[in-house]
Amino acid sequence: ATPGTMRSFGPFLHVAVALIALCNILVAVSTKKAAFTAPETEVLQEVGRLKVVLDCDPGVDDVLALWWLASAEQQGIVDLLAVTTVAGNAGGKTAFRNAVIATKFHALLRDKDGIQFGKNGQDASENPSDGFFGGDGMSNLSELMLEAAMPDRGLDALIPDFDSAPESAELLVKVLLENEPESVTIIAVGPLTNLAKAEEISPGILSRAREVVIMGGGFGFHGPHAGVDGYSARGNVKTMAEFNFWADAGSAEKVFNSAKRASHAPDIVLVPLDVTQQLCLTYDQNEQIAKAVDALTKNRLNHAAAAKAPNVVVHLLSEMVKRLEEPLVERAQRCLYLHDPAAVGFLLYPQLFHLRKVQVSVGTEGPFTGHSYTDLRPNLQGPSNAFVAGGVEKAEFLMALRRDISLLAVEKALEATDL
Repeated sequence: ATPGTMRSFGPFLHVAVALIALCNILVAVSTKKAAFTAPETEVLQEVGRLKVVLDCDPGVDDVLALWWLASAEQQGIVDLLAVTTVAGNAGGKTAFRNAVIATKFHALLRDKDGIQFGKNGQDASENPSDGFFGGDGMSNLSELMLEAAMPDRGLDALIPDFDSAPESAELLVKVLLENEPESVTIIAVGPLTNLAKAEEISPGILSRAREVVIMGGGFGFHGPHAGVDGYSARGNVKTMAEFNFWADAGSAEKVFNSAKRASHAPDIVLVPLDVTQQLCLTYDQNEQIAKAVDALTKNRLNHAAAAKAPNVVVHLLSEMVKRLEEPLVERAQRCLYLHDPAAVGFLLYPQLFHLRKVQVSVGTEGPFTGHSYTDLRPNLQGPSNAFVAGGVEKAEFLMALRRDISLLAVEKALEATDL
């Protein structure tokens, strides 16, 4: 080619080089995203276990969130430092008891040194969850789970004394101060009472967290009736209010305001109803988990031993869906929404979620109590204070949940057979 010909191709060569560079970047990004799905990758080996505090109000879906974290701990991904409890789906004492039972249901966490439990003495009577999860907040499964957790030991050996347990807010402050800045992730799946109180005790303390992942609120990003059952994604306890924000709207607003004011604001990730009402646990889903557990158990044991291994986790999942059948039908709801597991899912598989950075506010008075809102018009947006999940890869999320819960169920079965 002559120099003139080369000059005529010059612009095209620049474009080609740019496209090749872009492809290399995309390959690198996709490789990094894939690393989050496998605990043995170099990325996780460099980062180490993700330190986590779960703030919860168990709640059936809180139990599933705890089990998912237990599976991640078993796989070497997560280091669960503490479980702090708050009144919400049940009163303070019941929530504390449920959290301990659900955590210590698994031998790995039962025998773990140093895991701490926090209490919140507030009673939920002013903002009841309408008994949807039964008298014990867990569809009356707490006794069945307790028996499966420690069949040979009494209740006192399993559950710490409530009165002597640390306050949840104080425990949050303690854990964040004891660990390096930006090394601990807080996952909050109940009312934000404890997080707001921690900010009162030690202003700016949440900014020491690596991330604060919150399940709460609803914005109707996908239209007024976008849930799998046609529900509005704006609210579930009221037309425009999600339960966690409505139960303690003042605390929710304080947490988001803390992100506006702090010189180094915490990274808040909000997983709202817009996402969680797209994710459901159905009878079919549970059957798929049961089949996976059966296959994995047979892979670990001979067929005769596998047949004797009790699938306790599968049984409890079946009971959860079964016992919720009547209240679900009353609400014209055909499945159990995975509200709280969605927050854990973001921690473990962030590449499955679609985020937008916005300013979130929460109404605290009158008919607007618990109403979460944001203005998406860019010229009217104030300072951003949260990353809000507006979408999720549903099939991949459910596949990840099935896989991880199945692995946990197999270990529980092996524990029961002493193998």
